[in-house]
Amino acid sequence: MAGSPPQPQPFRAETYALELSGAQLSQLREDEAAPLGAALAAIEPWSRYGTSAANLAALFAPSADGGIRLVVKLAGQDQPIGVVVIRHPWLAGPYLQFLAMVPGYQGHGFGRAVLHWFEAEAKSCGARNIWICAVSFNDGARRLYTSCGY
Repeated sequence: MAGSPPQPQPFRAETYALELSGAQLSQLREDEAAPLGAALAAIEPWSRYGTSAANLAALFAPSADGGIRLVVKLAGQDQPIGVVVIRHPWLAGPYLQFLAMVPGYQGHGFGRAVLHWFEAEAKSCGARNIWICAVSFNDGARRLYTSCGY
């Protein structure tokens, strides 16, 4: 349609409201990577694997590898409460490579809100598949994914 503003590429808008959660997703800033890495390296599954805060921070840091890095924040707050890394395109649909909420924000519906957003965003770009992976001992993630129909 002539005169319509261009739509952002899937998963690449500056911000997204997460329905019913009071939170939003936004592009991860470089200064947010290290604190998130430190907070998440201390919990499972990353603590069991011995993943360092520096390695997680490197995964979260903006880079040219094509990964989409987003933070979860409460509306009106600047402190990230979670992080999302997506690979898109990936095989026959987007891959949710990483989803985690920092301690204190787990079990409050933010992960579920991210999953609903992820599904809707994938559908809006015509993806017929989405990919998610969880280790067998990550009971919290497995409960979340199972409760959402995975």
